[in-house]
Amino acid sequence: MPELPEVETVVRDLRPAVSQQRVTGIWVGPHSLRRIWQPEWSEQVAGDTILGLTRRGKWMRMPMQ
Repeated sequence: MPELPEVETVVRDLRPAVSQQRVTGIWVGPHSLRRIWQPEWSEQVAGDTILGLTRRGKWMRMPMQ
């Protein structure tokens, strides 16, 4: 598990690169995090725009529209 300052550094570095980018596809790795990824979620997210990148504790969040 990364330390909190490492997560904040990654969020700050990635924020300019991902903000206002459109999601064109989803790749799902073999490991589940909090929940098992449902295939319909990929369809719901495709085409959305990433509004920014934030952090909540050690979790990165990408609000989308």
